[in-house]
Amino acid sequence: MSMLSLGGNKLEGSIPMSIFELSKMKDLDLLSNNFSGTLSLEMFFHKFKNLDYLDLSYNRLSITTASDNSTLFPQVRFLLLGSCNLTKFPIFLKNQSNLEELDLSSNNIHGKIPNWIWKIGNGSLYQLNISHNFSEDPYRPFPVNSFKSMGVLDVHSNKLQGKNPILPSVVARILDYSLNNFTSMIPYFSSYLSYAEFITYSSNQINGNIPASICKATYLNVLDLSHSNLSGPIPQCMGSMANLVVLNLRGNNLHGFIPETFLKSCSMKTFNLNRNRFEGQLARSFANCTMLEVLDVGNNQLTGVFPSWLESMQQLHVLVLRSNQFYGPWRNQGECNFPKLQILDISYNNFSGILSKECFLSWKAMMINEKESEWNQNDQVLGYNVSSLKGMDLELVRIQTIFTSIDLSNNYFEGEIPGSIGNLTSLCVLNFSNNALTGPIPSTFGNLTHLESLDLLRNKLSGEIPFQLAALSFLSTLKLSFNKLVGRFPSGKQMQTFPSSYFEGNDGLCGYPLSECSSVSAKSPQNGLTSDDREEFDWILLLVNFFGFVMGASVVIGPQYFWKRGREWANERINRILNT
Repeated sequence: MSMLSLGGNKLEGSIPMSIFELSKMKDLDLLSNNFSGTLSLEMFFHKFKNLDYLDLSYNRLSITTASDNSTLFPQVRFLLLGSCNLTKFPIFLKNQSNLEELDLSSNNIHGKIPNWIWKIGNGSLYQLNISHNFSEDPYRPFPVNSFKSMGVLDVHSNKLQGKNPILPSVVARILDYSLNNFTSMIPYFSSYLSYAEFITYSSNQINGNIPASICKATYLNVLDLSHSNLSGPIPQCMGSMANLVVLNLRGNNLHGFIPETFLKSCSMKTFNLNRNRFEGQLARSFANCTMLEVLDVGNNQLTGVFPSWLESMQQLHVLVLRSNQFYGPWRNQGECNFPKLQILDISYNNFSGILSKECFLSWKAMMINEKESEWNQNDQVLGYNVSSLKGMDLELVRIQTIFTSIDLSNNYFEGEIPGSIGNLTSLCVLNFSNNALTGPIPSTFGNLTHLESLDLLRNKLSGEIPFQLAALSFLSTLKLSFNKLVGRFPSGKQMQTFPSSYFEGNDGLCGYPLSECSSVSAKSPQNGLTSDDREEFDWILLLVNFFGFVMGASVVIGPQYFWKRGREWANERINRILNT
């Protein structure tokens, strides 16, 4: 036997010694099991003289290298030792002349990065992953012809700092510098990143502006510069980057106007400018990005009426306009016709007018169950947001099932709540608080069997609390305070768990957890809700279709898909980049 692949199982205990009797072994894959114990690499290499591929990553193993004598180690092409409790860079590696992929991620490697690591493989090393360690800045100077053929470089989550000292080769395609303390980016994108397709500097301390030379990286699919202390405007040329699929500039100090130069060939699927200081109106040329799935411009200083041209984005799943200065009504059904919409947050603006029942009837994606959803678990739905579902910030990191939410709070909407909302049967969160809504709470809310949070506080709602709400078994937050509700509070196991503060300010309500009902005031089931907690309901990035994202950025993966772990590596990178 020359090949054994046991990766991705639940095998545990020590690695069977009988494996080492397979002297002709060339490819051994034990990735992602629960094997434990301490083993030396010499044992593998001594027994397997023809070894070409070894993956021991993500078990409970402690791998040691007792000897630095390179003659004891055969020339392998793929060596994957992620999460193997290594404490240093194995010195024998510098004499590996055929190595194409090296993974030392998620270990306990401390100290400076040795300069010989950049020349491993004598030009054959294509992929290097030393992420999730405690590595510091590399020794200088770099050897001649460093990074000669390196296409994938991942150094994220280390202790690297200062000006970016690790410059890629001109053939680099995937670069991850995130979660370090770099103060600058690659100086000349046109010189170093002609073929780059995936770049992230997220969560660094970069000073200054986004360099205009970044537009020279014409093959770029994914650019993540979020939470990196950037300032200044967005280069106008970035709107003309025809291959850009994901742009994440969230959490910086960028200002000015959003580029007006989006091309008709726009490939954008995710666009995130949340938490900056952009002003003016949304660029009309955005309408060219008809494949957009996630649009998040929340927490800026944007103004204008609701952009009617957004209706051209029929693929939109996430729309976040919260905490800006938008105003006016939704004038017609066309302005809210988003059949695939799953997350809508337009809170903390100056929108007004009556809620259109036709709008809610057009949101077909909120009406289907989990099995029917094209963004269900089978497609690896990735949802990343922070919400105040239970009166506190709750991070929903990896949403494996369908998640839908509507937040229209802190605006000036008036009139009655449309009963058509009851058709949105997959809805998880509904927040209409701090508006001027009148009339009863629709009894059709009893159809929202997945509802976890309902916030209607500080409106002018009247009538009784629908007894149908008592049947909503997932409902963990119900805020109805400061309305004009009357009657007896509905009974039910779930309803008895809510504090009385959730219903204060409704003088006509009675029954547990409020005061007892007199024979005169006792009426049918009713509710009321909480305090003036205008805490933040902040959607961080996206609920993005993994398949659509990967298809849009498939060129990023490139030759890795021909490797055993290429697909797993790419998926992990994408999941983490979207989770910032």
